[in-house]
Amino acid sequence: MVETWGGRLGQSNIAVVGCGPKAAAIVARAHCLNRFEGTGNQISVTVFEEHGIAAAWDGSHGYTDGDQKLCTPAERDLGFPYYSDEAFPDIAGMLKRDFSWDAFQLSPPHNKARYAEWVSRGRKPQTHREFANYIRFAFRQADNKPVFGKVTGIRRSRRHWTVEFNERKTGRPDAFEGFDGVVFTGPGPSLNKLTKTPFKDVYSGRDFWTHRRRILTNLGKRDAGVVIIGGGGTTAAIAAWLVRHLPDGRKINLVNTQGTLFNRTVNFFENRIFDDPEPWAAFYNDERRNFVKRLNRGVVWENVTDILSETEGLLFTPGRAIEIKAGTGGTKLVVVCENNTSDVPVEVPADVVVDASGFDAWWFTPLLPKALQGRVSRRNAERLEDGMLGDLSFDLPGWPRIHAPMHSQIIGPGYNSLMVLGGMAERVLRPYR
Repeated sequence: MVETWGGRLGQSNIAVVGCGPKAAAIVARAHCLNRFEGTGNQISVTVFEEHGIAAAWDGSHGYTDGDQKLCTPAERDLGFPYYSDEAFPDIAGMLKRDFSWDAFQLSPPHNKARYAEWVSRGRKPQTHREFANYIRFAFRQADNKPVFGKVTGIRRSRRHWTVEFNERKTGRPDAFEGFDGVVFTGPGPSLNKLTKTPFKDVYSGRDFWTHRRRILTNLGKRDAGVVIIGGGGTTAAIAAWLVRHLPDGRKINLVNTQGTLFNRTVNFFENRIFDDPEPWAAFYNDERRNFVKRLNRGVVWENVTDILSETEGLLFTPGRAIEIKAGTGGTKLVVVCENNTSDVPVEVPADVVVDASGFDAWWFTPLLPKALQGRVSRRNAERLEDGMLGDLSFDLPGWPRIHAPMHSQIIGPGYNSLMVLGGMAERVLRPYR
């Protein structure tokens, strides 16, 4: 049955695919906007999720074990940086009171003593699992119940989108129609550039976490170690977990083109670029991309590198991994790499290989109407991102809005991360107020 979601006088209807922090920030801000009397428009946000609220953060579906520490400071929560405007002067206060990290800490079953202890201990980073609980708290606060099912496609129905999905419990196909815009969130699946091999001990940056106990058992039986392909946050998080759990003497070899891990520290000069749109507007697009690559996508936070710096078993192999093949002798696997100093590919032995080189931020392209799939894809990434509109939607005349915060680095450096979730939500909701 197709359920009509739109067409109501004085109401905008938005679909969000993915039930993580970006969805929670949009739900929270829309809830607060709807509480202002006399605004003339209500915003309905319907969130579609295949697994569960914050499934990518609690350790139940990969990406993390749930015990990893969140690198983004807790104060950069769902409302940060708490933008207000003349039409809604009290919205920042509403968000802070009802949806902030502090509000979550002070809510049942927590208490004031727990919040005070967190502050007294130096506001230590929360775990991913605690962050998942915070996201769930936001959905409860907004009384927003996601639609659980796997989205199979979106199609245009006149001036609106229809979202098609298979219900989680029954697998039965269903659809909701009448959405003014669709927001695609989440990092997407692992790119799997090298993981499609016949070898059992090759993992992606996502499924490493769901197989980590088996990996640990297998490595405990051998003297060799792990090769991790990549140089960003996922690589560092996996390496840090292995450092804490592997027996002494096991080697962890990081293969990437930079030959190191670039560090991200908390300082005013970098943070102000995330928080203030004015200096960002003065940058050329190439400079914006370089900033995001250096301080967001390809960077490792200091609390992770502190763990890695304590081990002597961490190695770096500069190069681009091009193949994983069977080893010889006592080595199970070999990662074949190219670099600038050798005409012959370098071969790095391993018992376990993890390809943590990235996730597919264009994962939603197959869900789009065929008429759009050729236009909205990785092949046209630079043109789409350079032309992105201020509400974080692609410039697609004649089509309902498609918002893609994960591709918004030209608009702002933090909208594709956790750095300014409140600012991201404010931009997405602008056309619907």
